Order: sequence, then C-alpha cells, then structure tokens
Amino acid sequence: MKASLFFWVGPNIDFRRLIDSLTDDQMRRARFYVVNTLERGEFLDIAKERCPDVEVTNYTSLDSVNDPPIYDETRRLAAKMVDTFAGKMTALVGDDRSVWRPHLQKAIAINVGDHLYSACRALTYSDHFIDDSVEEIFIAERSPRRAWVIRAGFLARGLSATIATGHLEDHKVAETEVIAAMEKLVRVPRLAGRYPSSQIQAHKDLWIGEQTIFISSRLRDDMFVSAVMPVVRELTKDFSVFLYDQQIYVDDPWWSFESYGIDDANSKIFWAWRKINRGITKFRLPPDHDLVQAYEHTMAYTEELFSTDLTPLKVASREAVLEMMMNSFILTYMSAFEMSAFIEENGDYFAGGIFCPGRILESLVACETLKMLGRPTFDLQSGTISPTKKFFAPTADNLIAIDEFSAEVLNGYHGYPPEQTYVVGSPRLDHHLAPLKVKSEKLMRKEMDLPADRKIVSFMSQPIALAMLEPIIRTLVQAAKIMGGDALWLIKPHPREHQAFYDLYQSVIDEMDAPNVRIDRSSNTYPLLKVSDAVVTYCSTAGLEGFALGKPVFAINPLTEPLPYDLVKLGVAIECRDAETLAREVAIGLVEPHNNEKYYLQDGKSAERAAEVVRRAIVNPEVRGNGGEPENIAWVRARDLYDNTLAATLDYEVIE
Repeated sequence: MKASLFFWVGPNIDFRRLIDSLTDDQMRRARFYVVNTLERGEFLDIAKERCPDVEVTNYTSLDSVNDPPIYDETRRLAAKMVDTFAGKMTALVGDDRSVWRPHLQKAIAINVGDHLYSACRALTYSDHFIDDSVEEIFIAERSPRRAWVIRAGFLARGLSATIATGHLEDHKVAETEVIAAMEKLVRVPRLAGRYPSSQIQAHKDLWIGEQTIFISSRLRDDMFVSAVMPVVRELTKDFSVFLYDQQIYVDDPWWSFESYGIDDANSKIFWAWRKINRGITKFRLPPDHDLVQAYEHTMAYTEELFSTDLTPLKVASREAVLEMMMNSFILTYMSAFEMSAFIEENGDYFAGGIFCPGRILESLVACETLKMLGRPTFDLQSGTISPTKKFFAPTADNLIAIDEFSAEVLNGYHGYPPEQTYVVGSPRLDHHLAPLKVKSEKLMRKEMDLPADRKIVSFMSQPIALAMLEPIIRTLVQAAKIMGGDALWLIKPHPREHQAFYDLYQSVIDEMDAPNVRIDRSSNTYPLLKVSDAVVTYCSTAGLEGFALGKPVFAINPLTEPLPYDLVKLGVAIECRDAETLAREVAIGLVEPHNNEKYYLQDGKSAERAAEVVRRAIVNPEVRGNGGEPENIAWVRARDLYDNTLAATLDYEVIE
C-alpha cells in the first residue's frame, strides 16, 4: 500500500497552476478529491498530463447512499435554527413585523437546510476515500472561511489537515503558486438588494392587467428557460405575466422571446431581471444591526440547537459550519424580507404564481406569501427526479408534472397529494423536439455524415461513476456483437463526461473487438436521436426524448439497484439486464415498432395543457375535472386529439 497525500480541491480552483506547483514525487503519491462534480473531469484531464496513474475520486450524486440521513438532519437543524432566530428577532424588534409569519420561516428553513447540506455533504463523503495510507491532508479552497470549516471537520475526526494557503511551502509547493491558483477566478456574489422594487414600482403600468400571473424562475439555464417560456406563451392568451428572473446577469441573456414564438413588444409580459457590471459587490451590516444581533443571540444557543444526534454535522464541526453560514444566512433573510414585502404590497394584482424551480429562495418565499394571500400556486417540473431525499415535495398548492413516474415519486415517496398533481408532459422536451419532427431523417444523416443504408442504435450515456458505467458499457458492446449484422452502434458521451469516460469506452470496444461500435463525440444529442433507429440508455432523459420521437427505447441495467429514473416503470423503455436480452429486444424493435403510446409525451401540447391547468384553477377554482363539482383528480392526460380546441384534448382520470 503506497503512502499518499490527500488533496481536498474546492470549486473554482485554477487546476493547472495547482498541479504545476506540485513536485513529481507529490503527484505520484497524491490522491485528489475534487468536491465539485462538474469540474472533476477537467481536473483529471490536466492531472493525467503530469501523472497518467493519478487518482481522482470518482463520485457522483448517484453514489449518494447516505443522502437521506444527511439531508433529513440538515432540514431538521435548519428549521430549529430558523425558529430560534425568529424568536430572538421578535424579542429585539417587537411582534408587529409581518415578516415573521410562519410562511416566511418555512421558506427560509428550506433554503438554510440546502446550505447546510452543501456545507457538510462533501466532507462527510470524504470518509469513503481516506484510509490508513493517507499520511497528510491538504486543503485547497478559495474561501479562507470554508477552508477553516473543512479543516475543523477533519480535526474533529482525529485527522491532521493543513490549509494550503500557508503551509505547503514546507512540502516544496510554492505558496504563491497555490494562492494564485485559488484566487485567479473572480466570483460575482449576491447583491444585498435582492429585488429591484423601486424600478418595478415605477413601471407598474406595463405589467398590471386585469389578471396577472407571477412567475419566478432562473432564466439562464436551458433546463428552466425551455420549460417556462412555452408556458408563458400560452398564458399570455388569457393573462398578463410578471416574469421574475432570479438570475443576476453579467452578460446579456443568450435566449430571446422570439425564439419561443413570443412578441417581445407584447405589453402583457413584464420581465424583471438585473444586469450588473463585472466585479465584486461587497455587503456588510453594522454589528448593532437587528439581524446581526439576532444571529449572534442564536449562535449562543448552539449547544441547544445541536443537542440531538446529528452526527454528520457534528463531524463537520458545528461552530465552523454555522460561522461559515453567517453571511449567506443574513442575506437569505434580507432577500426574503424584500420579496415577501413586494408580494404582499402587490398581491391584489397577482391572480396566482408559477415556480420553476420551486426550491430556490425567491420561489419559496413568493410561493408561501401568495398562498398566505389565498392565491393558487403551481410548481412547474422542468427535469426528471428520482426517489432520494435530495428532492422534496413542492410547497405550491398544485404540481404540474412531466410524467407519471415523477408524479408517483413525488406522491408516494415525498407525500405530495395526488389530487393536486397534474401530469401534462414536458414543455421543455416539446420545444426542443418540435423542429426535428418535421425534418427528413435521410437529409439529416447526410448532413451528419452518417450512413443512409444502415440501422443506427445510439447509446446515450450519462456522467455516473465509472465503476457503475463499466458493466453497462460491457453489456452494450457484447449485445452489439451478439446481434451482428450491419447495424451501427454509436456511443454518445454526455457533455459532462471527460477523457476517462472516453478511455473506458474505447478500451471495452478494443478488448471485445467490436468494430460496429463507435464513439460519437461530434453529433448533437437531439439530431442523433432523430436519425437513430433505436435508443439505448441507463436512465438518461434522452430515453424520454427518444420515445417522444417515436423510437424504440431500451434501458440497460445490469446493476443490482433499480433505475433512479425508471423509464421502464414509466412505460417508455424495455429493461434489459444482460447482453442477450438487449440484443434480442433491439433486433425486434428495429423491425417491429413499439405500440405503446403516451399522447402527453408525444403530441407536442404540454405547454397548452400546463397553461390550461393554471387557467382553470384561476378562472373557476371550485371546478375540478369535467363536471361542475370538485373531483379527486389524480392525473391530467391527453386522450382525444380529434378536435382542434384544447378543452377536447383534456380528460381527467379520477382515481378512487
């Protein structure tokens, strides 16, 4: 067993400068733990240039076997912490502040719980990668406060740990190089003023209509943009829309209203967003401020707050975690104050609220405030979910789900009421696939330089642990060999995958001598799905997209655990646990199209159905279902498409 150094590498580190600062001997002895999953691939590629057999821990969210207890503990602690803080704040300023209503405390507690979870999760999982061969631990973190938290956590477990900013010089690592590596990237932190209420108040005439829908989203990520904007387009047929964008922009947004079929000059939409110049905006409250005083009083009760058995948080060091949270904790409250005050002041203008994503602070606060005012609220699902504690039941009154499996997870695993759940399909999926549905596959193959006379079977990968992925790839390649013929099997890597994944694919292909299997790093996902004759995946949403394009879909699962996102249970894929089954089913699927149909995933009308759910709840909240009496609605599905009117495409199935 080799002796080793364990390097904790935090987010936003200049990886190349950090690695260049290490000696060859250190590189040979080092194990690297990159806590940001999205950056680990880049780090590994750079590290392999120096040391081909370098060890970088392979951890993804699908490996999170201990997530439930960690997340439960952080949620409980956050609720207790917020209750204590609210009590101290009330004692300082009196009982007349409306901001101390329970709706605001609940929203803040969820947000604080997420912060606590992020603070201790990576540290807790580092236990999986530290053994007796680790002689020294070095911490490279941009934030001195966070570095101190991590070090306190290791010390609490009896491990020696050194913060790289001051002591690596003794180990022939230039201190200036490490500091430069940690400070090269400049972050734009949150602004103190979370809501530009003065600007919005000055332009009320632009967004106040007879009925205005409040929509809160984060419109920088396509995951949310392409889910929200098609619904906005449909809602403007009946309502004005106040679109609150949670994103702070440095550059102009990459998307446009026109790309979603929306007239930018339409006065029925008011888009509230913020753009700031590059740089850092710092914010400090004076020590005698009410918020600071309340926080300090709350911290005096840490022994009481941590009196229950919260092992992971104790490991991370209770004082360290809470100290690190002081700035974000207070800013969270200030953000909540302004958002809640704005909603309460303008509540008469808002007929309801839609939230996507629903667990971000602004969405949580706005949702709870609108509920307090008696307005209907809706959580619009944008992506797939799995039955883990990282997800929780939406706080909105109504859930607009994209598919039956997601609805079942939220109903059965997280306890969200089925009678408030509406399955309408995926507006995001419909938006991206609509242009492809009218294109010629033959012409697209020619443009993509793919053979026109061969069957194409595409495997859509995803960035799971290599140890999990390897048996899946071996099953895929073996199935390709068993089936034989002239079918071309393409492995499409996920955008987040890196060289280690490519190396795995190629090594299995070479080892098993499968010339009809290739790695496709050039094609875009959606066009490749369109020109494929069959789609294979583990549990990627590409399976859902392939199904919507009318392709036979197969889910490889040679593992012992069930699929995290169960395409099989949803009814869009056939499960194949071994190569023989996969080869047989794909061969059948290439000549006998699957007969299973789910109109809500395939008809392109998801946005219309989502808007109709909102319209019905607002126009006539007492009517549920097709009759005049309230009904126990469990699902909303598309049944009949023979009439051009939306009402005819909706049929409510009542589950007793």
